[in-house]
Amino acid sequence: MECQLDTADAQDPVSEKSSRLPTEESVALVVPDTRNAKLRKRKTRRIIKCRVYRSGSKAECDELRRQEADLRQEMLRLQQLNKAEKEKHDACQSHAYWIWKDLASRLRVERDDAEAQQQQLRSTMLNQAMYIDTLLKIMDEQSSNSTWFVDNNEPPESFNRPIQELEARFLQTDAVFQAASSSLSRDISRATDQGGTDGGVHFFYPQLRLVLPSPLHETSNTLWQLGQCLFSDKPDYVEYYSIKDPEHTFIATFVDTNVLETGDILRSSQLYIARRFVQDNRIVIIWRLIIEGNDSFQGIKSDETGWCRFLPSEDAMEPGTTIEVCIHRVPVHSTAPVSCELDVSLFFNLVHETSQDILTKVMSTMENVLLQKALAHIM
Repeated sequence: MECQLDTADAQDPVSEKSSRLPTEESVALVVPDTRNAKLRKRKTRRIIKCRVYRSGSKAECDELRRQEADLRQEMLRLQQLNKAEKEKHDACQSHAYWIWKDLASRLRVERDDAEAQQQQLRSTMLNQAMYIDTLLKIMDEQSSNSTWFVDNNEPPESFNRPIQELEARFLQTDAVFQAASSSLSRDISRATDQGGTDGGVHFFYPQLRLVLPSPLHETSNTLWQLGQCLFSDKPDYVEYYSIKDPEHTFIATFVDTNVLETGDILRSSQLYIARRFVQDNRIVIIWRLIIEGNDSFQGIKSDETGWCRFLPSEDAMEPGTTIEVCIHRVPVHSTAPVSCELDVSLFFNLVHETSQDILTKVMSTMENVLLQKALAHIM
């Protein structure tokens, strides 16, 4: 019995000591349990947050759907209300109201079409201005590349008489345009007169008249400048500068080549003289173009006189400048023999067509140049 007590007493300190000291296995088990607990807590918090977020999002979506349904119903109610008010308003209107409404609708459509056409015209004007500018550059390049024969000496004495005749014909300006505006001149484009000093047929062409919205002096100066460079690209071109009153007088000689209907080549020597007369209320430009045939057309000559009168427009609806043009052409017979009457007819038909083409070209170019200047001022 005592032995057993001693043995028990001897074992108590050891067992007590061993119970106080933790083993390595127990420490190793405590650390993983702590970590797992933290992870579980974090995971639980995330799950709770996700559930709260989903619940809030679902509540917001439900609220938005409810608001959408309410707004849709309100919109339908307002549409029906507006429709009912419109039907009530239309039912109270008179027949005149519907006529006025139909007219207003048609006017609106016409206005839209007019605005579209206006926009198209504006684009066309801009394109036309660029086109004119390009043509002017091409003409300048051609003029700079062409050979000009300039004579600074006095013109031949044979030019003095045509110049004096232009001054005398300036005094006949009013009578010429009065005769051109008569009924006979309007109905007949060619009037024959056998009483001329040359015994030939005189050709008289009625006036050309147009109104341009440009000032008087600007319009006349533009035509005068175009006339000075009209034949500058022709062969054997000679311009005379040492003349009396060079600011208002222009003289040039050149050779022109044309192809007849028969295929023959017509070479002609031409003299171009122009005079400008500036007055208070009008400006008059008179020119003479003397054409003499060469080679097989030797002895055939044409003498053309043209009047161009610039007046301020008297029409309040068309302010600007009134331009009137009248041309008189007469054949001049020389002592040189003419091959046949067919050659004479071909010659004068070609002269007439060429003159008409030149007049059309000059007037069209003048309108384009004035339009370009007007657009330049606007821009």
